[in-house]
Amino acid sequence: MRLARVDPRFGAIDLPAVERAMIRLVDAPYGDEPKVLLDLAENGIPGRVLYEAVALTSAELLARSGYDAHAVTGIHCVLDILHSAHEDPETLGSAWCTILLGQRTRRQKEVRDRWRHLRGWDRETQDADTLREVVRHDPEGLLAYAAAANALQSGMSPRSLARGLMEVALTTADPFNAMHNVKMLWGQLVETERSQCPQLAWGHLAAGAGVVAQTAAKSISGAEPVLTVWRESGLASDNR
Repeated sequence: MRLARVDPRFGAIDLPAVERAMIRLVDAPYGDEPKVLLDLAENGIPGRVLYEAVALTSAELLARSGYDAHAVTGIHCVLDILHSAHEDPETLGSAWCTILLGQRTRRQKEVRDRWRHLRGWDRETQDADTLREVVRHDPEGLLAYAAAANALQSGMSPRSLARGLMEVALTTADPFNAMHNVKMLWGQLVETERSQCPQLAWGHLAAGAGVVAQTAAKSISGAEPVLTVWRESGLASDNR
């Protein structure tokens, strides 16, 4: 079988199969990811499962490595190609073969010894305002990741969470970082809503929450000139 024949829309979701495939892709040495996907496909794992595994792998690597938004935005672009190019074998084959071969994935896997331990959240589900405060004041991003994961698993709307994270991104970072974080969050929201694995899909926006928190801690001073102009324009509805 060639990866060009693997239709990402085909097949029923098998949650344990998604999890096993994701673990293999995360653990694979950089450069072996296409071989892993081909081996899985040749052993009967359908394209829909592989799509979910690849998407979730990108979120898992982002959360564990502590990298910035660019670590997933390129992958989101290729996921869009997989999602829409199901009738073009040449494009499908190229997308499957390259989706986890970006230089950010290489750099993430080069620092495995520094990957973070993702923590759980041991408090009650927080409302959206409290969650935003966690994200604003968590330099390592690990509490933000855990709080967002807990909120989504407890029933918070992904759109509500993404909206809150975008607000934090736009009010705590310089324009360059804010733009890239909002783009990242949109992609993670899209993958959350596309996913047929709600038990795992929370990983996309949880990883995004961690990135936004880390960015807020590093670049809030860069946001202030933009916010000052916004407030002085008379268009601002509050003082954030």
